Amino acid sequence: MNRLVISFLLLLGGWTIGVAQTFYDIAFDGLFYKIINEESLEVEVCRELEEPKTEGGSLYEHTPEGDIYIPAEISADGETYHVVRIGDSAFGACFQITSISIPASVREMGELPFLSLSGLKSFVVDDANPLYCSVGGVLYSKDQKTLLCYPNARGKTFSVPEGTQNILSGAFFNCFELESITLPESLDSIGFIAFTSCINLRELTIPRGLKDLQIYAFAKCASLQKVDFKAPLEKLPMYTFDSCSALSDITLPEGMKSLGDWAFGYCVSLEQIKLPSTLEAIEGAAFSNCSKLAAIELPQGLKRLGNFAFGDDTALKTIKCQMVDPIEGEAMGESVFSNVWVDQCKLLVPEGSKERYAKASQWQEFLQIEETTGLESITRDLSKGPKPAIFTIQGEQIVNREELPAGIYIIDGVKTLIR
Repeated sequence: MNRLVISFLLLLGGWTIGVAQTFYDIAFDGLFYKIINEESLEVEVCRELEEPKTEGGSLYEHTPEGDIYIPAEISADGETYHVVRIGDSAFGACFQITSISIPASVREMGELPFLSLSGLKSFVVDDANPLYCSVGGVLYSKDQKTLLCYPNARGKTFSVPEGTQNILSGAFFNCFELESITLPESLDSIGFIAFTSCINLRELTIPRGLKDLQIYAFAKCASLQKVDFKAPLEKLPMYTFDSCSALSDITLPEGMKSLGDWAFGYCVSLEQIKLPSTLEAIEGAAFSNCSKLAAIELPQGLKRLGNFAFGDDTALKTIKCQMVDPIEGEAMGESVFSNVWVDQCKLLVPEGSKERYAKASQWQEFLQIEETTGLESITRDLSKGPKPAIFTIQGEQIVNREELPAGIYIIDGVKTLIR
């Protein structure tokens, strides 16, 4: 199994092993090393065990603690070895480490070498290192375009510097103290589980310049309430906001075409969300277990609904479909509306489409299918605030707005239905 996946399962409590084998070749001064080149006598800092012994367990029996100083060279069996790499999951879940000093000799980092170091306050990098540096205790590439790892215990607020282009996988994973993060407009990519389980992070703005967002990026951010998603990505990857249980306010950009599997799964505080008009696919369980979601409007260009897309959304009272024809066949997943109260939830469809929906698989299960005019309906008090320009459908301007009878009007240039 890919070691990155092993590390992730380890730290989320999803992996069980009976007998663990040691992984290292050399133990030296409290750390463990694996020989990666016999001829040039090169080693990497590595974890102690091949795999965790128990579910939620550690990759160590003798866990490094305190301030860790990685040497440039170590000695074993009469040989001097050069430390050139920090290996995959090298320090994963070493909760008592407070700082890590990296020598000039290290020229490569493996997958998720510093994942979930809850006591880590800073990185220190030798100034002579040609590839890496530390700025304010945060680990970057030497050119500072890539943020490799943010120390979990560094503080409550952080602004990623302008000029940073990449945030690597796991960079902020399990940063329990972090409450506020500012992401720069220069940011191009956010890696796998980059902010997963930042349980105190409250608000987030995803900048327009972002081009690549990996899966699980913000999953399990339990206090995340508001997200302003400005990046014009075509796809929201799977599990992006999975189990963000406080999320109640999110804006998705126009241009987005797909919501991945479980993108908003278990977002139990989400009551409403405006989907982009460009959306073409809502994949499997994308809104599953959004137990407060009361209304959803499906855009005209929607072509696919995945398995259990709205499964267990028991609060759904209104589904408004802009699609003239219901999604059917292979494009319609299994149990899309599983456990939705179809006898109570009102299905609104375009004028002239009711009969087609009433015959279509899964859609026909709704007992209340009604056609809409396609006009906007407003409930605001027109006697308060700025006074809009109101005309009858025949073009006569309305001066007295306070007791406007129900009907169709032109309000600020928009044909509007007032009920």
